[in-house]
Amino acid sequence: GCLKRTFGAKGAVKLNEPLDLTVLNNGNIAFSDHADQDVKVYNCKGQYLRRIKDKTLTNIAGVTSNQKREIIIAGTDQRHLSVHSEDGDLISTLPSDKDTRQNIFEHPYTVAHNPLTGDIIVGDDYKQLVTALSADGQRIMWRFSPSGGRDRHFFPSSICVDSDGYIFIADLYNEKVYMLDSSGKFLKTLLSRGNGLRGGPGAICTDGQGHLLVADEERTLKVFKYGENGFSMYRRTSYGPDNYR
Repeated sequence: GCLKRTFGAKGAVKLNEPLDLTVLNNGNIAFSDHADQDVKVYNCKGQYLRRIKDKTLTNIAGVTSNQKREIIIAGTDQRHLSVHSEDGDLISTLPSDKDTRQNIFEHPYTVAHNPLTGDIIVGDDYKQLVTALSADGQRIMWRFSPSGGRDRHFFPSSICVDSDGYIFIADLYNEKVYMLDSSGKFLKTLLSRGNGLRGGPGAICTDGQGHLLVADEERTLKVFKYGENGFSMYRRTSYGPDNYR
């Protein structure tokens, strides 16, 4: 739980309201900055590299990347994703402007990439739905929404995929984390309040070693070891400015 490095803490390229991040396969890290409405890219040493600004997007939220080092940004107001090269050039939008399926998204908030299938997985909190698009964005591969046991609005606040293609979806308002296989088939509710969680999961990620990291509303980072038989608590760390003074 020791702090090793900070990114964008000061200067002209300060991160003002980082909402999401993605690690590119060359080790660079891209942050979506909701306040500045851009994506800032740093190397693993915390040195600023470049800024990606898409004037067609407002109210940007989630960000992810694929094996080509393309950066995919969720634009909630425009109801689409934009795909950029690492240098920031716009490659395409999903769905495209010519696509007649313009109602695929209402408010695409979080986005993830499945390295096993190439699918782009999008959480839409207005539709209360998770939708997986093919790598080229032309086909809908599957959709997911919790079928039961929901007391509140389904808010997919964060999605991550491990190297085996297992998909994890954080449900902020219902305080749960769901586990799906790479085809979008529901496997289990992995975590819930009183069963690993004490607050809503705001952000999740995997570390490639069978661990799921969960940042919750209690300003706590919990690390779980997961498998076919469920999970076990691995480590718990409080986080926030007071912990790093």
